[in-house]
Amino acid sequence: MTKHLIPSSKLYTNLKLANPVALRQASNATQNFNDEYIGKIMKKKHQHVNYSSMVEHQPSSYYAKKRTDLSESKERLTTISYFYADPEIDKATEKPLTRLNPMTMMYLGVSDNNSHLLRSANYLRSELPIRLAHMIKELRNLPFIVACHPSILEIHERCIKTFRQFDQYDKEIKNFESEKAFNNLVFNMLEMNKDLLALLCEGFKDTRRYISNETLIKDRLNKILSTRLGLRLLCEHHLALNKQSNLHKSVLSNDIIDMFETKMNNNDNFYSTYLPSNSGDNSNSISARDEEWVGIIHQKFSPKKLIDTSAKLVTKLCKEKYGIAPKIKIDGHINSYFPYLPLPLEYIMPELLKNSFRATTENHRYSSNLPDVCVTIAVNKKDFIFRIRDRGGGIPHNLEEKIFDYHFSTANEDRKESCNDNDSFTNDCMNPSGFGMMCQASGSQGLAVMHGYGFGLPTSKAYAEYLGGSLSFQSMQGIGCDFYLRLSLLDIEPQVVRI
Repeated sequence: MTKHLIPSSKLYTNLKLANPVALRQASNATQNFNDEYIGKIMKKKHQHVNYSSMVEHQPSSYYAKKRTDLSESKERLTTISYFYADPEIDKATEKPLTRLNPMTMMYLGVSDNNSHLLRSANYLRSELPIRLAHMIKELRNLPFIVACHPSILEIHERCIKTFRQFDQYDKEIKNFESEKAFNNLVFNMLEMNKDLLALLCEGFKDTRRYISNETLIKDRLNKILSTRLGLRLLCEHHLALNKQSNLHKSVLSNDIIDMFETKMNNNDNFYSTYLPSNSGDNSNSISARDEEWVGIIHQKFSPKKLIDTSAKLVTKLCKEKYGIAPKIKIDGHINSYFPYLPLPLEYIMPELLKNSFRATTENHRYSSNLPDVCVTIAVNKKDFIFRIRDRGGGIPHNLEEKIFDYHFSTANEDRKESCNDNDSFTNDCMNPSGFGMMCQASGSQGLAVMHGYGFGLPTSKAYAEYLGGSLSFQSMQGIGCDFYLRLSLLDIEPQVVRI
């Protein structure tokens, strides 16, 4: 590589005066330079002289601009490097999570002086940065080709920005005025990340063909989705506690109150997590309904009501797609109730019913009467179980191991040509109310993206396992399937559910 010479260099001066005659004379006197070597020296001369002449004639402003550009470029690189390699994130990932038992959350979610609101806010202030750091860690552990996808990078950057906001919020929340500011921060985080699940689906859809280790990806996705579920449950619980308090107008902004009102007004299928439904209840019944909730925990959760509301939604979707839908039959412990978190189940149950309704309808599309989809409820001292039984023909032997793989769908296998357009049943099966709080996509766009990409069953399984339960199935090829959703009760040792 040519070494450029500055004009004041002695070698530069000698080189300017160099010529073939002088070099040959020097060759006869001291050096043995042949014509080839003299040619190389003359070539070097022209390189150095041309460059140095350019240097001599450059104005001083040229170098000042160059230095400025280099400084700005270095600053940008430093900023980007610090953004992605924040040492505070590494420190937070070393801290353990403080996962709460929902029963503890319920008992501590009420106080005479509303001190539980400040206690909840300070817990979130210290816990959210740790959970966000763990989520960032999982994103960084993804394969390079996946992590570089624009949608995954968008999630990564949002998590880092959100981490910074909460990590730098170092003041203790001692009064309701400061808690209101913190509530706005929590609300803004939920709004900013409302389409996070749709972005995740899009990123993995585009990069799936490059992935050879499905088990690794499944483990990473399970951890990311479970962490996200925990974050949303904690944040929704805190805001719900504030909404249910008699200080809600003092500790919540108008935007947050409007959000709750919108959820209530648009909640046609599911009873609201925060407010009673606007179905003509008088003020006394509204007050009674409010008392059944502590944050996002329903003290008298009814499995049968969950199935009824889920079936209502799925029946509507199925009729819009096929013009017909099977009836649903519910048996077992239909009168049971106990404390639980309906929010995750308002996503899982419609997903299971959609699979059964679709399979039953397509397998008996030429029959005059569709077989019923049967749901059995079993509650014991340890857990409660849903069994969803259909007559949809069962799952073929060669597909059984793929049912819980991300981006696999039996609808895609049955109709590969139609699974890529927006007319497929899975794309139409949106749940804008139940899972809307967790997906939080504007309208139904985010869920339209998610459904049809094979995220429904694996996400349901990940959520069930996060809640201390399981999701499994038994297929009777030629007849139908039985899906078993088993979940632990909230206060059962040693399988205590923790968020």
